[in-house]
Parts: sequence; C-alpha cells; structure tokens
Amino acid sequence: MLEQILSSSLWTQFRAAYPTASLISELLHIHDRQYIVRVQIQCGNLVLATGLSADRQIEKAEDRARERAIALLYSYSSPPTPTPIAVQPTPVEPTPVEPTLVEPTLVEPTPVEPTPVETTSVEPTPVEPIAAPQPSPPKPTPSKVEVKAPEPEPEPETWSPIPPLGENTEDYTDQPLPPPPAPEPEPLPELEEEFDFTDISLKIDMELKHIGWNSKRESEYLKRIYGKNKRMILGDREMKEFLEYLQTYAQTDVELKKVGWSAQQGKDYLKSQYPDSQGSRLMLTCSQMKEFLDYLQQTASSNEEFF
Repeated sequence: MLEQILSSSLWTQFRAAYPTASLISELLHIHDRQYIVRVQIQCGNLVLATGLSADRQIEKAEDRARERAIALLYSYSSPPTPTPIAVQPTPVEPTPVEPTLVEPTLVEPTPVEPTPVETTSVEPTPVEPIAAPQPSPPKPTPSKVEVKAPEPEPEPETWSPIPPLGENTEDYTDQPLPPPPAPEPEPLPELEEEFDFTDISLKIDMELKHIGWNSKRESEYLKRIYGKNKRMILGDREMKEFLEYLQTYAQTDVELKKVGWSAQQGKDYLKSQYPDSQGSRLMLTCSQMKEFLDYLQQTASSNEEFF
C-alpha cells in the first residue's frame, strides 16, 4: 500500500511542493480490535495537516491516515495561478476609401407677402376720485393705577466667630489634590480549551464501563442521535456532548437511589415527560438527560427538607 502511494501523482505533487516536509505516524489507541493511527505532516516545527484512520490492520490504518493528511493539505492550499500567455497582435492593413463627390443643389427662396394689421382705438374711461376716510374720535384711555410691590424683609445676619490663625493651623490651599482613581482592568477573554481527541476518547471509555455499556449499545445511540455509528467520525462538539451525556447518565443513577424510585417509576416519568423516549434513558438527548437530572436533584433536596 505504501509503494502505491509513493508512485501516485498525489505523492509526487506533495514532494515537489514540500521537499523538506516529513510524515510522522503515531498509534493513538486500540479500540474494539481496531488500531487508531494519526499521521502529521510537519515542516520543521510547524504542523501543516493531520489525518486519522482506524482499521483492524495497522498498516492499512497508517496508509489511510497518510492519504487523508496529504489530501487535507491540498484542500487548504490555494490553486496554482495560471501563467499569462503572450499574444502577439496581428497587423491589420487599412482599406482605402474613395471619396464621393456630392453636387450642391440650389433652392430658390419664395417671397412672403406681409399681412396687414388692423389698429383699434381704445377710449380712456373716467376714474372717480376716492374719498378720504374720516378720522374716528379718540377713545378714552384708562387711568393707570400704580401698585407697589411689598418690600422684602431683610434676612437676619448670622455671625460666627473666626478663630485666629495660630502656629498649629494648617493651610489646605497648598496641599495637592488626590490622584484620580485608577481604571478597572478589563477582563481578559476566556480562551477556548483545545480539543484533545485521545483524552476525550479515553474518558468516554471509562464512562461506558461505569454505566455498563458495550460497543453495540454505543453504536446504536450514536446512530440514533447523530446519524453516525462510529465515534471516530464525530465532530469536536459532538464528542464533547456525548461525553457530557454519559457523565449525566451516571449521575442520574446516583440521584435515583437518593429519591428511592424503582425502575418502573423512572420509566413512567420519562413516558409522561418525553413520549418519544419510550420510557428509556437511551432515547434521550443530552439536553433532555440534563433536565431529568435537575428534576431528580430537586426532588431529593425537597425530601431532605421534609424529613
């Protein structure tokens, strides 16, 4: 398989584009009799691409991881820019155009007879004189009454003795002003935790053993919730959510014992709240499992307060 990859055009293009790059293979984990292999393409201390694969034969897993890493590297890189092709313009010979002579045509003007205009006499109309308006008698003006505003009463003077300045008297005018308060530092943005596939996969294996699940039950749950029957093809968010679901599942076992519910009581509650669950926690999503855990914790705390 390695010889086929070395002879392929993809490997030849990779070596031509990255002559100093190296491929590093690493066995991460053995799960369900399958070898999980990771291949990294490095150029110095810089990791260019990473590929994962799983197979019952370690050689096939390693070859597939190499192919994925190289294909992923070429998917990130930009396509080659086309080289411009020089095109020589072809000379075009102008075609001679013979001028055509146009003989001018003379147009004789036609005489225009003037039309007589009739004059009409307008007699002036007499204008009657406008009578001047007679002045109206003056109206009597009311007598003004002076109203004096009440004078404001003088406020009583308050006198307080000022102590004389002594030797121990402090002069506050020469003291400096206090400095302004320092601005509060802005909170730093929270850094997202890096996703470690190997660490989360090991935690999932521990939780599966804790709740007593086998690989078949795990595959059925993943296919029903995410539409994927293997853990290897889950995304980063789906892997974290699946681990959180298993941890919440284990906590519900503890809370059911505290509440004192039987298996039938738990099934009846799930059927009433989540009809699609068929009374089983295997049919719940991660958010529904959290709601079920919150209800059990509230019920347990209310029982403790009652007793």
